Amino acid sequence: MAQRAGQKRKVIEVPRPESSDDEGEFDGEELNGAFDESDSAEDDSEDEFDSEADIEDEEDEDAELDSDEIPSSEDEEDVRDQIRNLKSRGANATPEKLMGTDTGRDIQNLSVSPDQRMKRLELQDRTKTSNYRIEQDANGNERYVYHEIDPAYDTDDSDAPVTSNTIGNIPLSYYDAYPHIGYDINGKKIARPAKGQALDSLLESIDLPEGWTGLTDPSTGKPLELSPDELETLKKLTRNEQPGDGYDPYPDYVEWFTGKGMEEVMPLSAAPEPKRRFIPSMHEHKRVMKMVKAIKEGRIKPFRTPDEEEREREEQELEYASYDVWANEAPRPDHPMNVPAPKLPPPGYEESYHPPAEYLPDKQEREEWENTDPEERKRDFLPRDHSALRRVPGYDELLHERMNRCLDLYLAPRVRRSKLNIDPESLLPKLPDPSELKPFPTTCHKTFSGHDGQVRTVAVDPTGRYIASGGTDGTVRIWSIENTRQVRRIKLSQSEPVNVVAWRPGHSAFILGACCGETVYFIVPQLEDITEEVDNNARDMIDAGFGYEATNATKTVDGAPKPKAATWERPPQSLQDKGVLLTITFRSTPKTLVWHRRGEYFSTVCPNSNSTSTSVAIHTLSKHQTQHPFKRPKGLAQTVCFHPSRPLFFLATRQRIRIYDLQAQKLEKELQPGARWISDISLHPMGDNLLVSSYDKRLLWHDLDLGSTPYKTLRYHSKAIRSVKFHNSHPLFADASDDGTLQVLHGKVFGDSMENATVVPLKILRGHRIKKDIGVLAVDWHPVEAWLVSGGADGTFRRRRYRSPESNEVTSAFWPMAPIGSQLAALEQASGNERAQGYAEALQQITTSGDDISDNLVAYVQSITSDAVGVINSRPLLSAFVEHFRALSNEIKLEAGPQIVQILQPKVISFEQQDTEIKLILADAYEADDDFTNSAKTLQNITLESSQRSVSDDDKAKIWMRICRCYLEEDDATNATSYLNKIKQIFYNVTDQPTRLQFQLSQARISDSQRSFLDASVAYYALSNESVVDEEERLQALSAAITCAVLAPAGPQRGKQLAKIYKDERASEVPEFGILEKIFLDRLLSPDEVAAFAANLKEHQLAKTSDGSTVLDKAVLEHNLLAVSRIYANITFENLGKVLGVDADRAEVYASGMIQSNRLSGSIDQIAGVIHFNSKEPTNPKIDLRLWDQNVQGLAESVENLTTMLQREEPAWYDRQLAA
Repeated sequence: MAQRAGQKRKVIEVPRPESSDDEGEFDGEELNGAFDESDSAEDDSEDEFDSEADIEDEEDEDAELDSDEIPSSEDEEDVRDQIRNLKSRGANATPEKLMGTDTGRDIQNLSVSPDQRMKRLELQDRTKTSNYRIEQDANGNERYVYHEIDPAYDTDDSDAPVTSNTIGNIPLSYYDAYPHIGYDINGKKIARPAKGQALDSLLESIDLPEGWTGLTDPSTGKPLELSPDELETLKKLTRNEQPGDGYDPYPDYVEWFTGKGMEEVMPLSAAPEPKRRFIPSMHEHKRVMKMVKAIKEGRIKPFRTPDEEEREREEQELEYASYDVWANEAPRPDHPMNVPAPKLPPPGYEESYHPPAEYLPDKQEREEWENTDPEERKRDFLPRDHSALRRVPGYDELLHERMNRCLDLYLAPRVRRSKLNIDPESLLPKLPDPSELKPFPTTCHKTFSGHDGQVRTVAVDPTGRYIASGGTDGTVRIWSIENTRQVRRIKLSQSEPVNVVAWRPGHSAFILGACCGETVYFIVPQLEDITEEVDNNARDMIDAGFGYEATNATKTVDGAPKPKAATWERPPQSLQDKGVLLTITFRSTPKTLVWHRRGEYFSTVCPNSNSTSTSVAIHTLSKHQTQHPFKRPKGLAQTVCFHPSRPLFFLATRQRIRIYDLQAQKLEKELQPGARWISDISLHPMGDNLLVSSYDKRLLWHDLDLGSTPYKTLRYHSKAIRSVKFHNSHPLFADASDDGTLQVLHGKVFGDSMENATVVPLKILRGHRIKKDIGVLAVDWHPVEAWLVSGGADGTFRRRRYRSPESNEVTSAFWPMAPIGSQLAALEQASGNERAQGYAEALQQITTSGDDISDNLVAYVQSITSDAVGVINSRPLLSAFVEHFRALSNEIKLEAGPQIVQILQPKVISFEQQDTEIKLILADAYEADDDFTNSAKTLQNITLESSQRSVSDDDKAKIWMRICRCYLEEDDATNATSYLNKIKQIFYNVTDQPTRLQFQLSQARISDSQRSFLDASVAYYALSNESVVDEEERLQALSAAITCAVLAPAGPQRGKQLAKIYKDERASEVPEFGILEKIFLDRLLSPDEVAAFAANLKEHQLAKTSDGSTVLDKAVLEHNLLAVSRIYANITFENLGKVLGVDADRAEVYASGMIQSNRLSGSIDQIAGVIHFNSKEPTNPKIDLRLWDQNVQGLAESVENLTTMLQREEPAWYDRQLAA
């Protein structure tokens, strides 16, 4: 039958030789066995696949051609018989009607015997091994049985579509050369479906099957079948209708992230899932391990069926169990941290109703118990006696006692503390006893006085016989170490201080180097015990350099003399006569001078040098050469030192210490002390340990063999550490601090590198007074003895040594006790009258003796305030001591007073009155020494609020006013204002008139220091009108009022104040009246008058403002500008600048500023450069001429009166002048 035009051909599948039913059943059993261990999802997909395959077989049997004509019943039955015969005959028979078509040829090729087909497959897959075996089925036909498939992967794709071909996305065109089109789920090949014109023509007359689409599935080659719902959807789409019921093509927009109730706070994230979601949970692992541990320990036991005996035992326990019928819940065990309530103590005899007589209180005890506060009573009841128990009344305090008992139990802390029985001493390092480390300095033996100002540097010569010192007075002094005698005094400068003195090491030459200003002086002192040989060696060493410099002068490439880094020359003859033989001049001030151990080289450091490359210099004394070894050093150099045995050079900057090898010229090591600002360094004589002091109150010990960080850090000082020094022969070192103390420590260094150094604190040495927050500045050791020399800001330096017990001396932990110490120790154990008399004699002995008065006074106060004497006996003794202490010199007071105050500090409550008197005496001594800062700090420590004594408001105001005045003397207006505010709070209760006047004066001085000159002038003028003030002081206050009024800014208030002072009759008696008159009358001030007035001004009154001018310059400019406005109607800025003594631009700036602040009336024409002044009153020509005439007439009358007076008083002189 011919095929119709446009009719589609349907592809049918040719049945394979093997039986589909047997094969499907066999494969199902095999797959079920192979996937028993796989997931349930895979089993479900497999069953679904098998069922689908069965359906496809049934559909193949009923397949019909795609044809529109309705076949007849005979034709239909004929076609069906042919298809049945085709299936029953298998692959051996080929339909005759299809033999001539393409489909027929394909079927014929496939319908061959199994042997022939296997041969073809073997030819195609020679390289592959067969995975099946051939068996006979029940009909005797061959059957292929495939081996079990063991998939090498686990799939999670349980929702993948069920399909018979599993080739995935591989195109079918890859299989065109093969008889199959893919593989099924069991790995079996899927044969290519049969197709051809004959079969299509045969099936054209058959009815179209249900769900026929005319499409072919590309993965299987079979017709594509769709469900009725899918077909209905396609029909609706072709009719442009909605594909499904209830589908809304235009739904309402839902604001998922910004709508109400759905606002997103955090941004959306597309971050990948964290790894923890794909690995086992650690928390679950911990819980499981806890359970495992509990099972191992037996805390969790698996369930076990109880046996007969256990069951009987439980029944017996339940039978005889007792229950609390009133309980509301089942009993619970106590908490593991439960603390049982402490039991009450058992009652004693005093609680008996019939106690013994000795337990009954008498009348006095009863009254004492009733008068005692209930909280301080030893017991809450009084024992009572009753003859019989039936006579005991009810106890009134029963409920109260039970309530307190409940409160104690309720508020008691439920904490169990396990106390460790550890001795605190065992936690501390084992250090040797300081008594075993003697000798070390313990007391001040000699005090050297003579410098005017601070003693900045001290040095002991190598022989140990002399001490050199330098101070801010510009002098170098040499002292005998034994008798404190000054043997030499050399004045090096009138204004510059001596910063460093250092002796040349060695005994062959006696040379002293001193740094003063920008010059280093080399001194060969002429002393009595210096031999001529030593003196000649020193002079020859200095003179040798001049000859070397003349013969070896360095030149540049051009032949010109090379510029020198430092100038070596001889000093003036006046200094040479005093022993100064050589000077070195730098471009900045050297602050460090360090000698090399051989005495041939020395180094200087200029921290304030303009160039960092020239801040450090190494000099050769015998050649007069100066070298700068560092081109670009890192950081600002502070100090240096040489290694005692190796060619190493230590350079300390502010925060680092660098060690350089001078021979190899390289950086050897860098130390990091961790200090903010290094002040000084000292190297141990063995060269392996370094001490570093810093301004941040730390002392650092560096072991050079351990590392770059400090081995130990010591923080024993309360202020900056200025200097530190190792002893050359003893295991000692000491430091000096601004807190006025020296710390002496034992530092033992072992030769074995495996053992660390031992550091033991030994002694705190006091004695130097603190002046302007500066204490001890320099420290040095005797080369042989354990003697320590220290220089302080109080203008003295002291030699300290160790005092042995054989010299009848007693030492204390903090203060040394004088030879009288043994006598004081004996008096502490004496009886009352003997003790009082003995202490009086000891005090008289101390104050009349001339040796070590300060140390003896400190020892005396420490003895009378000891616990052995008692507070009651100590008070009269301390009061007597105060009277003797008041009569001593200021030097002794300043030396012993701070130590006495420190002794009384822990017991100040018991000795408030005596402590206050001693502090007042010490403050007087400080003020006499012009040390107002320490005076104020001493007065601040006076106790004014105490329960032991009452302090009136007048006394408080006196002390606060004194503190305020001390701070004003130091120009510290901030602290002065704070104490002045304290006085304001009680000022209305102050009745002392001098205190009130001092309050007014302090207010004026504070306003003056804060440059509130107008307020200060008003306060000074009010003080000058006080009648109780002395006349001379009133004039001083008036003079200060005039000065402040002149310095005040121009304005109406200043004008009123000037008028008030000018009208005062006393104003003409003060020197400032001349400038006051000119300012009041609006007259111009000349530069000479301004200079004379500025000569008497204070420092803060001459301070410069932000524009570079002083307050006086500004006040004079403003006044002269006002005076010009009174004279001229207009003036150019150029001429105005000439009148004011400034340039035109500055004159314009001042004029515009005064006009803007309404202190000057006028306008500025910037184009013409002219300022126009506005007159305050309208002018009238007639009135102006009349005033002119009156003024001229008055002037003529004055001249006539003067000539008449001269003619009457001096007629001869008048006649000579008239004749001339």
